[in-house]
Amino acid sequence: MKILNVLHREKDKKKQATGSVRLTEEKREEIEDMLRNLATDRRSISEAMAFCLDNGEHSAEIVHIITESLASHLDTPVVKKVFLS
Repeated sequence: MKILNVLHREKDKKKQATGSVRLTEEKREEIEDMLRNLATDRRSISEAMAFCLDNGEHSAEIVHIITESLASHLDTPVVKKVFLS
């Protein structure tokens, strides 16, 4: 039984290291709201960046959410500039 616990802990550490730990529904809604309300001011950008850094163990899912958000606005000038530069 002790060996299984060690193996599970190692597996969890690997998940955290690769960013594959899932966000809670609350955290997912928080980043989605942040992205919907993101503005060009320093405070707005820094809050979103801080969320991403504070939740690094969820990096794979955060990248997916940001990518989905950008893809849903492909026709906007800002997104065109990001993807074409």
